[in-house]
Amino acid sequence: MGPLVRLSLATPAASRRLARAVTGGVVAVLIAAPTSTAQESRRQWNVTTPRGHTREIDFTTNEGTWMSVDLSPDGRWIVFDLLAHIYRLPAGGGSAQALTQNSGIALNYEPRYSPDGAMIAFISDRGGQNNLWVMDSDGSHPRPVAMDSSACMAEPAWMPDGRAIVVRRQRRCHRGNLASAGLWLYPLTGGAGRELVGRDVPAAGYPAVSPDGRYVYFHFAVCPGYPAGRNDLVRGCMQVRRVDVQTRAMTDVTTGEVYTSQWARTSNGGALAPQISPDGRWLAFARRIPDGTISFKGHRYGPRTALWLRDLESGAERILMDPIETDTGHGLPYAMHLLPSYSWARDGTSIVLSQGGRIRRVNVATGRVTTIPFTARVHRTISEMAYSPRRLSDGPVNARFLRWPTAAPGGGRIVFQAVGKLWLTDARGAQPHRLTPARFAPVELSPAWSPDGQWIAFTTWDESERGQLWKIRVDGGDPQGLTTEPGEYLNPTWSPDGRQIVVARGSGATARGHFWADNAWYDLVRVPSNGGAATFIVRSVDEQIGQIVRGSFGPQGRLYYLEQGNKSGAGTQSAGTRLESITLDGGEKQVCATFPFADEAAVSPDGQWLAFAEGDNVYLTRTAAAGASDTARRIDKRIPRSGVRQLSLEGGLFPHWVDAETLEFGSGNRHFTHHLRTGRTDTTEIRLSLPRPIPEGTLAFTGGRIVTMDHRKVIERGTVVVHGSRITCVGECDVPRAARVVDVSGKTVIPGLIDMHAHHHQQHEGISPPHNFESAIYLAYGVTTTLDPAPWSQNVFPEAESIEAGAAIGPRTFATGDIFLEGDGTHHNDLTSYD
Repeated sequence: MGPLVRLSLATPAASRRLARAVTGGVVAVLIAAPTSTAQESRRQWNVTTPRGHTREIDFTTNEGTWMSVDLSPDGRWIVFDLLAHIYRLPAGGGSAQALTQNSGIALNYEPRYSPDGAMIAFISDRGGQNNLWVMDSDGSHPRPVAMDSSACMAEPAWMPDGRAIVVRRQRRCHRGNLASAGLWLYPLTGGAGRELVGRDVPAAGYPAVSPDGRYVYFHFAVCPGYPAGRNDLVRGCMQVRRVDVQTRAMTDVTTGEVYTSQWARTSNGGALAPQISPDGRWLAFARRIPDGTISFKGHRYGPRTALWLRDLESGAERILMDPIETDTGHGLPYAMHLLPSYSWARDGTSIVLSQGGRIRRVNVATGRVTTIPFTARVHRTISEMAYSPRRLSDGPVNARFLRWPTAAPGGGRIVFQAVGKLWLTDARGAQPHRLTPARFAPVELSPAWSPDGQWIAFTTWDESERGQLWKIRVDGGDPQGLTTEPGEYLNPTWSPDGRQIVVARGSGATARGHFWADNAWYDLVRVPSNGGAATFIVRSVDEQIGQIVRGSFGPQGRLYYLEQGNKSGAGTQSAGTRLESITLDGGEKQVCATFPFADEAAVSPDGQWLAFAEGDNVYLTRTAAAGASDTARRIDKRIPRSGVRQLSLEGGLFPHWVDAETLEFGSGNRHFTHHLRTGRTDTTEIRLSLPRPIPEGTLAFTGGRIVTMDHRKVIERGTVVVHGSRITCVGECDVPRAARVVDVSGKTVIPGLIDMHAHHHQQHEGISPPHNFESAIYLAYGVTTTLDPAPWSQNVFPEAESIEAGAAIGPRTFATGDIFLEGDGTHHNDLTSYD
């Protein structure tokens, strides 16, 4: 094969349309939720019912992948899961019977026999979420034990008396964030569960109950920051602990994690997936063999995972079976569980587990492994995949993610940022016009009105010159530079007398070849409003990608700001963010309030009210004025009757006080004004429409080998004709006389690739340059469309619009929303669809 040619058009916008190239009219699609209507909302959605065009899968197998296995108390039966159905098998092997075949397309997994063998607990989504169910041991009478649509459950373990079941329970399980999980005890008769292990114990899971019912053994994450890039099980980042069911007192069972010393041999290699023996003396668990490897289809990898035994009386350990299934500890945030469930025999002489696609029994005394043969008929109905076809538009680019919208003092006009520039509109949302002259080249950011409404301060970012603070008259003209040194400036705020401007200034990461996200702190500095040297006020630690600190003025000219350090201590009272105030000379610092997790906060000019953004929504509450007490108020929007009122329901950012009785914020392309006196919120929809750069003329690529998407068809020698932004012919084509002909003989032409799981919005903290390497590198590899499933909103949506409008280089970008770690350790997803 000769060189590859990724077919690209003349402009960035056109190159993004190559998802359609040589496809014969195939259009890029995104998975979209079905549109809700009043009639549909009254219907009860049945998860078990196949929908759309279905297809049947029917085959018989004698092996399976990642099967959770359990042995009945009388030793006669084995239950296991296979392709999300639960099967029962004679303990000596044979033909397996599907117990959940009547559940339609529901998923069923992790079966566990009750102590008397009469029931099987399992996890199923047949009620709409992965919750705890039980059925009789023959598969009859399935019924829910714990139903919670906002939480998912996994890894059931029976209490010895058979009256309750322990499960791992986590919130927002659509993200699979095991770090936010806890262990809960649910009575078999139903009702509210009881928390045994909270989410402050990271990644608690795989519960195993002691024979006397006093303790629950479980694994958990030890290393700080686990699993965010530091989930090394060989280092010992997973260990086993037990909790007292009555007192909730916890005791470490295994220890030995390496911290920082390269000299100390303190790691035991970790421990996970504990199972206690029927007599309570032995603990089976999994551990990696650091230098051990395993071969699969000719590929050797490691480290491999082995099954170990610990004598809980003497502390002695030995390997029982090596290897077993490879654990998924490094995939912790997304794995359903780290190892398939396994089971001790009631007499304690053997353990049954799955390994290598088979069901095995290992003798505890000798370590001898035997295979339990089985055959199972797999019959599943597959629903039609949900999709929404999209035709890529040649029409204008409509800006849908506006930033820093703010109204002039007294109303009348609104300034905002979109596609890298500042725009002005009136309060009715008329067609905006650009504030700065066309020759002004840098990226323009974070506008702020002067108290007299005559000036707008803003910051810029330039790829070679870095950033500055500017101001410009509302009626236009040339911007006036205010700062004397380049830097990472953002979020200017005018002092009430209009004589100074407070602005955030980064630690200088971009001057050292790094990016905005690498700034360890932001200093709040004050600059004379007529220009001059910046004077330091206070430093704010910046721990993670998110909103950059923004000041607001309260009573007596005090400056209020959100200290965003210490966000990572999830589950502790000190975790989260702090509202602090200070004088402009940097003195008399006070902590006024604390939050579990807040991105922005603004105090009203009279100090009576506090607006804050958390989870990408805006909230309002009363607050203390300057001179707050030494004990700062804890503001937690999740607590009922906390005095916190939610103002936005579908997203809210950039809260800012226009005056003491008027709060504004933005969401999408809307500007909201909330009036304290009346409680009314006015909405202005801003419609900014920009021309889309469309190439002109016709191109013909001739003589090349063409890979199409027409059932993998390859044209050994053909032509691709492109007119404007559309491919008009693939294969045998009449080349228009006016076309520019490009001979690609000896080369291979492929369609633009679509990356459906791309993470390239990490480095700029919402300040993306026009030549963003994170996006441009995709084009170099022929990727012309990407889907980012987990970006921060201000990193991806403004970038996507800039690419659409031709103001930045990169692939056409789609995203599923804003994701970040809340103060309670859970992931939150908002602004869930851009296109």
